[in-house]
Amino acid sequence: MDESLAPPQAGTRHYTLLHSNEAPDSTEIPFLQSTSSRIGARLAVLDEEIARLTQLTAERALLAAYDRQSKAVLSPVRRVPNEILAEIFLRTSDGIGFDTTQSPWVLTHVCSRWRTVSISTYSLWSELWYYPGPRDFPLAAVQAQVQRAKTLRIEFYAWPGEGDARRHTAVFHCLTQSSARWEELSLLVTPELMPLLPLIRDRLPSLRRLWLAWPQLGSRWRAVEDDDDQPPFDYFRTADSLVHLGVNRDIGSSVGEPRSITIVVPSNQLTRILSASPTLVEAYVNIIDTDGPDLWPTPDETFDLPQLRCLYISDFKLLPNFKVPVLEQITIEICALEREDGEELDSFIERSLGEELDRFIATSSSTIRRLGLKGLPDKDVARTILQRFPSLDELAIIIFWDPEDRRYDGDCGYCEWDPVEITNDLIPLLHPDILLCPQLSRIHLASLMSSDLTHTLFLQMLESRWSVPDRALQAATLVLQCGSSPDEETQHGIDSLIQQGLEFSLSTEDKHLLKTMAFWMCTLEWDEHKTPSRLE
Repeated sequence: MDESLAPPQAGTRHYTLLHSNEAPDSTEIPFLQSTSSRIGARLAVLDEEIARLTQLTAERALLAAYDRQSKAVLSPVRRVPNEILAEIFLRTSDGIGFDTTQSPWVLTHVCSRWRTVSISTYSLWSELWYYPGPRDFPLAAVQAQVQRAKTLRIEFYAWPGEGDARRHTAVFHCLTQSSARWEELSLLVTPELMPLLPLIRDRLPSLRRLWLAWPQLGSRWRAVEDDDDQPPFDYFRTADSLVHLGVNRDIGSSVGEPRSITIVVPSNQLTRILSASPTLVEAYVNIIDTDGPDLWPTPDETFDLPQLRCLYISDFKLLPNFKVPVLEQITIEICALEREDGEELDSFIERSLGEELDRFIATSSSTIRRLGLKGLPDKDVARTILQRFPSLDELAIIIFWDPEDRRYDGDCGYCEWDPVEITNDLIPLLHPDILLCPQLSRIHLASLMSSDLTHTLFLQMLESRWSVPDRALQAATLVLQCGSSPDEETQHGIDSLIQQGLEFSLSTEDKHLLKTMAFWMCTLEWDEHKTPSRLE
């Protein structure tokens, strides 16, 4: 700033005039007029510079935007082929239902190219989950997704009393118009949907997986069940491409010829369902009895399944009823073992579990190569089972329990059995000097809980099997949901076995535990249907 134009200092005559109402005398007027003229001239110069600066600012903003656009043109994502971009989009979809902030819907609002690629990627729109909730699926969105998909995998669970029943039926009616493109259907069958089922009769040529579940609706549902003019399951009988069927009650008639089945039913409905499915290759059988064993199949009832290769059974007492001559893999769930008062556990195992296994082996005459144990199989239970399958090639033990089990204390105390103790007691049972299953080539252990000792015991067992002459061991898996990582010495031992050729996998992630459990349940439960089936 020009010093001659600086404001006057305090104590000067000019300062006094500027800060008071005094009138200047005649000798002061020329000075004041000259100062005002010079200030005006300087303001004009500053106005010109400010205008120029504004122009420069605008020019800079324009060039900056141009630069961003130019750099965007060079962005690697622009050079990604549409096929690769579509594959990336597919990996972002998690099937959570309708949510405009999630894939695939959000992909249509990024740019015109992304919208074109996402809409033209049919498989991106194949999964349709309809669950009433905070983000209810608008009918228009359902129609758009159905139009964009080539095939459909549908989960439709509209529980009675949740949301608008009229909208639920409108959405399902919309879906029935595309039933010829259904590949998978997981459906909660309710009275509101029953009148719409005739629309899909003879219109399910592509259906490969079907899960039907029923809510408990008392007399309201029984009235529908008793309607002989409208049997609920006839609408699915012509699903000739069906590979997997899942039900939680007796369906009353055959549904196609599935190769795998998931059954979660009371035991008195088991005979009828299995009798209608003689061509099964895989079966997941989970008995949910509320009326006790009086309604169980009698010992002379036989489930003749000549093609069954894979079986999951939730109660070993049903094993003698199965006649499965080509069975290769079996998973047995070991839960609460009911024994008579005062009976010792060892004698109970020998009397009950051992006898049932002996009857099963005699009836089926199959050679079991792969065995899974799920639940809380302590070392005595495991020994009893392993002794009867000496030719095992692969063994999986999954320590898993229901928090509502009477042995489980929610405060992390255990009334009878401690899962950590069970896990650590089981591992030494697999040492080669125990002489159980010497031909095991693959050993898998998964547990919800573990301790630091678990890693050490597992390593010692592997080392002992690896060091025997003519060893059979080839691979091992250890999946621990809640536990620490192995210490440095144990990790070194694991690395050494890997370097010598052992295939070894160690994980503490929940998703790996779930995948391990799903695979060893033989027929995958519906919430695991995205895992590729061994039948395909």
